[in-house]
Amino acid sequence: MELAEGAYIGFVDGDDFIDPDFYQVLYDLIVEYQTDLSMVSYRQLQQDQSVPKADSGRISVMERKQAVAELLLDDGIQNYVWNKLYKRELFDHIRFSVGVVYDDIYIMYELFRESRDIVYMRTPKYNYCIRETGVIKTGSHKKREDALLAVSRRFQDVGTQFPDLREYNAYAFVLWMIRLYTYTVKEKDPDDGFIRKEYSRLQEQFEEHTAFIIGRLKPLKRVILFAMLWDLDRGKEILEKIDEIA
Repeated sequence: MELAEGAYIGFVDGDDFIDPDFYQVLYDLIVEYQTDLSMVSYRQLQQDQSVPKADSGRISVMERKQAVAELLLDDGIQNYVWNKLYKRELFDHIRFSVGVVYDDIYIMYELFRESRDIVYMRTPKYNYCIRETGVIKTGSHKKREDALLAVSRRFQDVGTQFPDLREYNAYAFVLWMIRLYTYTVKEKDPDDGFIRKEYSRLQEQFEEHTAFIIGRLKPLKRVILFAMLWDLDRGKEILEKIDEIA
């Protein structure tokens, strides 16, 4: 990042690959729509299967707040740095944290917050190779701690910068708590103190925005959430049973 001299910055993970016209398409989108950031959809590759996450070809231009809302929903627009192209000046005051394993969550929010407009084309040009040793799914306790730290930082900043997005912010926080609890249980990690530290916030946000959160969670995640809210320890038994059935 310190050595970059070009007008744009992009990222490709070492074990993924891109279509030949990936950066040409992203560059053309920025130029045509005069945005600070462009993105395309991607293909998810696992065990010789290729699944495009979006392939309608539709193009959307979003102003800052709308883009942040979509990022918080973590559905069509997700917290990956790699399927996008950025004007280099966005990184003038933004850096990945040294020693932090999973920093994309907060970095992507910062980049969206600093962008005036964002353009998204729903055509897959990036090839994301799923591996069992994913950053959050397996590996170490620290990865999950770092992820929740990033989620908590983002939650606090969104609350200040985008108070109108309270429901979206609550949903995003709850969604990540569910994910990290799930990975902790599946890895049989006995140290869940980082989750317990944020447990009261989980309860508060769910109570305040119940309808919005429940209306957007998939059925299995609803079950896991209710197990967490009932009892974090006994909820682990429920999650283990669900995993056995699955």
